[in-house]
Amino acid sequence: MKVTIRSYNTFYFFLLCCFMLAGCATVKPSALNQNLQSVDISKESIVILSVKVSNQYKPSYQPKIAYVFVWETDKENGKKFSFKVDGEYREIKNECNEYLISFQLPPGRYKLRELFAQSGIFPIIGTFSIPIYSVFEIGANEIIYLGHIEAYLVERTNDSDLRAGPVIPLIDQAVAGASGGTFVIKISDLYEDDMGLFRKQYPCLSNCNIKDMALPSWEKPSEADMQ
Repeated sequence: MKVTIRSYNTFYFFLLCCFMLAGCATVKPSALNQNLQSVDISKESIVILSVKVSNQYKPSYQPKIAYVFVWETDKENGKKFSFKVDGEYREIKNECNEYLISFQLPPGRYKLRELFAQSGIFPIIGTFSIPIYSVFEIGANEIIYLGHIEAYLVERTNDSDLRAGPVIPLIDQAVAGASGGTFVIKISDLYEDDMGLFRKQYPCLSNCNIKDMALPSWEKPSEADMQ
């Protein structure tokens, strides 16, 4: 039976990753790391944002963000980008995980679609999708700040609420709170506070000009938004 369960989970996660990364040519690394001596925005600009995610419904399963999905807009067959998220910069057990996220893009207009996360250890592993679906624009040779996102997972009590993750596999998703939960999302402009965090974590930003282009308040995306 153990072999069957292990095989099922492995196959499920393979399919899930294929689905989530569909259309993305490659998974790109974070734009910033602590070993970076200087920032190069000559070819692609940089986007930064801070994120706090908390599972208040099933506190033992705090989501750990693994990827950011960004789609190009205003173009037919626009490109789809997937960016790896480095480990959390702050973790409070059974309460929350916090991230300083960065990625590089060519100038253009984009939609920050989802943050993909996982939680748990074998045999129970939950998968989560934090739905942002907000549009932003970035010019050439820029570093822009998109704001601070807080995503709180609570029990889903209304059929109109977006699920925090897929329903299958039934046990994993139910135990982790993904299928029975929904994300309450708030986007704030914490420019001054976040600049202090980013510059402490990434000294290469110390002398960089960073534009405050915080996203507007979050609204639940419509079906059209999620196409």
